[in-house]
Amino acid sequence: MAKKKADKKPVSKYDYVKFDSIKKIRTAPDGSGWTGEKGDYFFKHLPESGANKPITQVHFNHSFLTGLFRTKDAKVFTGDIKRADGKTYLVFKVREKDCIEIFEKILKSGF
Repeated sequence: MAKKKADKKPVSKYDYVKFDSIKKIRTAPDGSGWTGEKGDYFFKHLPESGANKPITQVHFNHSFLTGLFRTKDAKVFTGDIKRADGKTYLVFKVREKDCIEIFEKILKSGF
């Protein structure tokens, strides 16, 4: 008899570290206000969205943080922060209607 191959999940080369957990506190015509452990966020909705375009701008404590991009999963969005030492990638996961967790995507050592 032939042995069945075990289903193997691909090994991720990234770790995800919690960046912040935010809750919606207000809704405005052009976006929504959120508050988290690190500070205040404002999600400004953009009039045009499409392939390779952000759907929202995220401002953190009154400064631009990142643009949010759609993914294949309707409850997951991505963005990045440009820094002097390179980009930091963020993953925004919708947990509940008014609750989002933000994770920083970090390359594992050895990859």
